Amino acid sequence: MRWWARMIVATSLSQVTAKGIEKIDPSKTYIFCCNHLSYMDPPVILATLRHQVRFLAKKSLFRIPFLGWAMRCGGHIPIDRENPRAAVRSLESAAEQVRRGMSFIIFPEGGRSLDGNLQPFLSGGFRLALKLQVPVVPIAISGTRQVLAPGSINIHIGSVQLIVGDPISTEGMTPKDRASLAATARRNIETMLAKSSES
Repeated sequence: MRWWARMIVATSLSQVTAKGIEKIDPSKTYIFCCNHLSYMDPPVILATLRHQVRFLAKKSLFRIPFLGWAMRCGGHIPIDRENPRAAVRSLESAAEQVRRGMSFIIFPEGGRSLDGNLQPFLSGGFRLALKLQVPVVPIAISGTRQVLAPGSINIHIGSVQLIVGDPISTEGMTPKDRASLAATARRNIETMLAKSSES
């Protein structure tokens, strides 16, 4: 999957700049949460992070030609938000992988931001972090919307920046802290995006 992601990024001829990678301990397991601007986000993230990761993503992404095939082959897990029982089963499958040391990436906005602004966060994806007491790492990504805009199949050369924030400990938290955890992660990503736009 990393090879596939790097091929996609290289084909776009876009320059990707990553900051904060050193904040991640390669020996630890995390739940990464990222804002979502474009279908180019997953390849950029996979190509940049040093961790072996899987995506916990909405089911519709798995219907996209090539991307969906690649995600299924890579062991990524679809979430069916219209079927709560199926969603619970998917979370259990993800939990088993986390217990074996696999990190996961979630897009808590629930989908791509069509206007480019950070959307409200859904808290469901944070259940995994709380259940298994693993840290949440906020990631802010910018520039991918210009490379591949929502609704378009045309890829343009652009400049992409990925910023990794400080891990947020979930030690001692309970399911009641889910909304608070989501709010903290969103606030951190919002701050990183603001600083990125100023630089």
